[in-house]
Amino acid sequence: MIRITDKNLQERQTPTRPSSIESDVIVPASQALFSAIVVTSLAAIWIREPTALAAIFAAVTAAAWFLLLTDTRRLLRTVERYITDAAQQQRPLRLEINTGNTTKIAHLPADHRHIRALAEAALNGKPLTERHWTGSGKPFTKREFREIRAELIRAGILRWRNQNAPAQGVIVTEAGREALQQILTAPPQSEH
Repeated sequence: MIRITDKNLQERQTPTRPSSIESDVIVPASQALFSAIVVTSLAAIWIREPTALAAIFAAVTAAAWFLLLTDTRRLLRTVERYITDAAQQQRPLRLEINTGNTTKIAHLPADHRHIRALAEAALNGKPLTERHWTGSGKPFTKREFREIRAELIRAGILRWRNQNAPAQGVIVTEAGREALQQILTAPPQSEH
């Protein structure tokens, strides 16, 4: 589970261990009862009234049970907090490509408008090279562009012009044309 707690702060919680009756019920109950016995025994030194001792025993048992369960639940999860930049918070654009009897799903890790620009350029026969799409003032970092290109190739939208010479670039497949048209007509994803 990832929960965004601030614009640039994210928190990830993962279970430390699986739940079990022993660790989630028997151990806290035993600890609560032991705490109640100790406190009630000490109180019995000054208080001789059995009803008051029973009330102390019940109150301490309930309080200890509540505190131990709260503490145990906090210990059951590993919480990681980390700072991200806005680009890391963007959700990937999900694209489904239907080819006959199969459906491939591509997750494109970039802003919708940049993916739209890439799709429009590809459909208009413009080059899909790192030189044209990465660097200062351009929409993608090299890492982002390579991830997007790899995902589009994996999904069958693009293919290498020459498998043995990747420097020759990529071309759009027939199925890819339809998928890129989908990108152009799809509404932008919400920003939350």
